Amino acid sequence: MSGEIQPVSVKVGDKVLLPEYGGTKVVIEDKDYFLFRDSDILGKYVD
Repeated sequence: MSGEIQPVSVKVGDKVLLPEYGGTKVVIEDKDYFLFRDSDILGKYVD
């Protein structure tokens, strides 16, 4: 990693399929969030 921002395959509002386990839990203002790598995304739902 060079510290450069890497493009991702999703945008705000996309619905994605993620693995049951994994990701990194982050708590911000008492709300739980999970961060996943772009390569962890199993697929995207298409309307």
